[in-house]
Amino acid sequence: MRALITSVVFYLGLSIFTSTLLAQSDFSDLKADIINAETEAKRIEAIINIGTVYNRTQTDSIDQYIQELSSSNFENEELAQAGKQFLDALIQYHQGNLQVAVEQLEFARRYFNKENYKDIHLKVLNFLGIAYMRTNQVEMAIEVQNESIELCGDDPEYSAAKRSAYGNQANAYRRIGEYARAIYNLEKTLSLAESDSVGIHGMSYLGLGQMLTSLNLYDRALDAYDNIDAENFPSKSVQGAIYSGKAQAFHALEELDSAYLYWNKAYEVSSTSRNWQQTLRPQLEMALISINRGTKEAAAMHIEIADDISSNYKYPPPAFVDLFITKIKYNVLIGELKKAKAIAAEFELFINDNSIAHLSKDGFRIVSELYEKLGDPQKALKYEKIHSNLDANPTKISSNARIAEQRSKLALLEKEEQIEQESAEKSFYQELTFQIIAITIVLIVVSIILYRYYRREKSENVIKDQELKDLKKKLNELSKKSARPEVVEHITLKSKALIKLKDLNYVSSDGPYLEFHLSTKENPEIDRNSLKNVLAELPARKFIQVHRSHIVNLDAVKSIYSNKVVLINGEELNVSRSYKDKLDLLLHNN
Repeated sequence: MRALITSVVFYLGLSIFTSTLLAQSDFSDLKADIINAETEAKRIEAIINIGTVYNRTQTDSIDQYIQELSSSNFENEELAQAGKQFLDALIQYHQGNLQVAVEQLEFARRYFNKENYKDIHLKVLNFLGIAYMRTNQVEMAIEVQNESIELCGDDPEYSAAKRSAYGNQANAYRRIGEYARAIYNLEKTLSLAESDSVGIHGMSYLGLGQMLTSLNLYDRALDAYDNIDAENFPSKSVQGAIYSGKAQAFHALEELDSAYLYWNKAYEVSSTSRNWQQTLRPQLEMALISINRGTKEAAAMHIEIADDISSNYKYPPPAFVDLFITKIKYNVLIGELKKAKAIAAEFELFINDNSIAHLSKDGFRIVSELYEKLGDPQKALKYEKIHSNLDANPTKISSNARIAEQRSKLALLEKEEQIEQESAEKSFYQELTFQIIAITIVLIVVSIILYRYYRREKSENVIKDQELKDLKKKLNELSKKSARPEVVEHITLKSKALIKLKDLNYVSSDGPYLEFHLSTKENPEIDRNSLKNVLAELPARKFIQVHRSHIVNLDAVKSIYSNKVVLINGEELNVSRSYKDKLDLLLHNN
């Protein structure tokens, strides 16, 4: 699995960079850049750029552009020389002369960094980082990729170069066993990538899932696998690896139905493979699940298929260790303890002959349990001790400690990123503080202006309580001179309904009908009449028309505005301009 992870992650870093170059470097466009260059420096850059897109089978083409940099009479000889050095380094790189390539790339790195040729500098760093990896100078490769990541910054124009750097760095960290940083960087790469569940990024998610599984982070591994469209993946081998990865994660999480499903899928797409992990192992895992379920027939079927597979191919010893263990457990299940004992003896002999006791997993514990069932406590104790000694083996302890260490490092890296993001957000808001304060001040000023305007409008429109009393007094005086009778306590509607005037808040017109709104009833009384006729019946000192559709009882009024009347019960009635003028006249005409 480690080899597969290596190839996946390396493929990611290199493929992102290569595909980026090809996508951005259509030859006709690059040649046009040379022809149309406005300055000498731009022309030299264009020559260097076109030289970088050729691969290891096209070194003669790279050499043509080296010659062009040499033959042209460039005033900027230093830039032309640095370009020649870079392109010659690529020839050495493609021909496998990596140490020479590293020396020349380091020269180009320093020059293009000093002169601030960012695009070319990033390309130099990409090749240099991979060259350091291929010469096993992993720490130097990590340093180079760090420089590339910092140089890209958050500029979206360089997101492809940044993805490439993270991918190459993930490969470097994996090489030295730093799975935490490898996972962290690979997740960074994928977070910057566009959606792609089948191609390069599908392979990346596969590598990510396998590394997470190696740290026993099964839920996260399944999340990674879920980003891959396994059904449409062109490679059967990769499909098998995806399904096996999901099955292993589900099995570890004790979701046996899902594990069985994906082990079966893994076998279906890889049944012709010579890799025992893709053919024999799925059958053994499905047999073990069947044994745990107690389904004897299914277990027997899978073991029979596993026997046929193992007899046709020469598999490494670990494959047969798993086969022995599965057969022992199956025979215990069906009660064939003597047969299980014979297989256990074969298992022990095979382990000793191949000196692979450390690969026996829980085999000796299972043998110990077998002898307990056979009633032989001495042998049961013997094999339990062997199992305990293997479990306490420094290599296994170291491996467990390493997993715990890497999980802790990964958690720490993710926590540091979270803190960094929170700090960046805090800094962002701090930078906005002045603008927020300025906006707040503007809002306060506008609020004050609006409040003053509101107060002025209110003072102009509202008739004070005293004015309302004066109005009522004036109307009372006028009513004494009126010919209408004033001792009226109720009126009778045409519908024969009796309306007490003290309960009447107002009358509204609705076409040929009137609504009499009473304080004692939720719904108004309806009568066919006109406001003019009703107004003639109502006491002038208490009732006044404020709108062509409204007569209001002044005793029910709380306040009067320029365009409305507010009643004590909170209802509002519109006031017409013509009727408002009459009110004002009554108020101010002594």
